[in-house]
Amino acid sequence: MFGGSDFKPKSIFFHTTIMGSQNQGDRMQIDLNVPCDVEALRADREVQGRFIAESLQKVEGEMKYAGEWTCFACGKQAHELVHHPMSWLQAQPGFVMDYVHMVCSREEPKCAGVIEESNKELTTEMGMEPGAAGGESGDIPQEAPGAVAQEPKAEGKEKEVEKGNDSQHPSSAPPAGGCAVCHKQGKTLQCSRCKTIRYCSPECQKTDYSRHKGVCRWVDNVERSFASEKKEEGENKTGGEDWPAGIPRPFDPPAPAEHDHSNC
Repeated sequence: MFGGSDFKPKSIFFHTTIMGSQNQGDRMQIDLNVPCDVEALRADREVQGRFIAESLQKVEGEMKYAGEWTCFACGKQAHELVHHPMSWLQAQPGFVMDYVHMVCSREEPKCAGVIEESNKELTTEMGMEPGAAGGESGDIPQEAPGAVAQEPKAEGKEKEVEKGNDSQHPSSAPPAGGCAVCHKQGKTLQCSRCKTIRYCSPECQKTDYSRHKGVCRWVDNVERSFASEKKEEGENKTGGEDWPAGIPRPFDPPAPAEHDHSNC
């Protein structure tokens, strides 16, 4: 039972809600269990803030490339994420709620303003004063301080994106959606275990394997609702019969064991 004298939690629960275009209602919820020394974490608020920021930074690729995201405010193709974490680490069990807005660019004043107002409303709904996000730990940063998101990369492929993307876009970050490694748009293969990150080929999946395997097992549950996916079901498929036999599929779940009916 939670709170018992012998109970020593070994992970912190993260509930993330990712929000794309507010007009289309694109949403995704990802539940994570992030392993850590919980007791040591609770003893130091500065460490808490760093832990939350670094944990969210590590799964930024899994969030960004999980769907064809558009900007929450203007509906244009999204390029960046804005996190708004609130924590209750002293609770039993400790947990973090993170509201993530997809945005075309943080440098776009109108879009940044819309997201700022949305975050104020979310903070108030959680029973806090605007500007006090962080639950009992008010010094938790909204973003990883001074850090660049750990996105998957492939040498020589950073500029290999779908033709037609606006080269004058104010954000220098790759567009959301498409392949997590080379950023190609179109048909992709989704990690069959965590149901988040996507790749255009086994080559790109293999390139990102050493990074992704560390966070893939954090994912407990995924729920998604995209207007575009309802219209075009089947566009994004999990790695299945089309996956080449020579490339291992490390994320595939094991086959279920057959039930022995002899004792029924």
